[in-house]
Amino acid sequence: MSHQPGPRNLITDVVGLCVGHAQDARIKTGVTALIGDAPFTAGVHVMGGAPGTRETDLLAPDRRVEEVDAKTSTFKGGLGSTSLILPSGHTVGAIMAVNAIGSATVGDTGHFWAAPFEIGDEFGGLGPAPAYPPPGTPALKGAAGRNTTIGIVATDATLTQAQCTRLAIAAHDGLARALLPAHTPLDGDLIFAAATGALALQNPVVDTTLLGHAAAICVSRAIARAVFAAKPAPNDTIPCWSSRGV
Repeated sequence: MSHQPGPRNLITDVVGLCVGHAQDARIKTGVTALIGDAPFTAGVHVMGGAPGTRETDLLAPDRRVEEVDAKTSTFKGGLGSTSLILPSGHTVGAIMAVNAIGSATVGDTGHFWAAPFEIGDEFGGLGPAPAYPPPGTPALKGAAGRNTTIGIVATDATLTQAQCTRLAIAAHDGLARALLPAHTPLDGDLIFAAATGALALQNPVVDTTLLGHAAAICVSRAIARAVFAAKPAPNDTIPCWSSRGV
């Protein structure tokens, strides 16, 4: 697969989608919305043990709602986004809000677990860690109900709701490649998937497989970018990647 990001290297490289974000720096919370020019097919998959979501069951493939219309242990997380253009011409993007119990970096280093998937120097260009820590109990932070990694993967492909759900499931592989540990009982890890339907599938089996692979790559990169781009703020309890060693 060609690892070529879209022109923005953001989820908004999927034509017809835009992102809105609002936050409250004082209480350190925010909300991100993915909005389409038109309703889009959607699916969702939850793998965390402590999700704080509402009405996600409505997006199960056997429910009546098929379209949506919306009118980290080591370093501080944040919001990150990436995209990829596939040889088929389809675009895949991801946007991830990262506040995981696990770590996006290897041991005490600034090297990201997602380094094998980095394109250019989009999250520092350090490459993989020169040495990996021995197996053991990873450091954790936070408490139940306070940690999660959630996000959206989107594509311009024409997908059914069931195919969107499979896209969300495949995208979780990217979360597990970028965070250690992932999908814990204390995280609310979930990923939504959206398909605008602008570009038909040529070979449904091959195309959906490659879309899922691309979604996982985008998720890994978006998680690393979120940590890489985090900025210091008053009352932070966790240091930023950019201020490591300072």
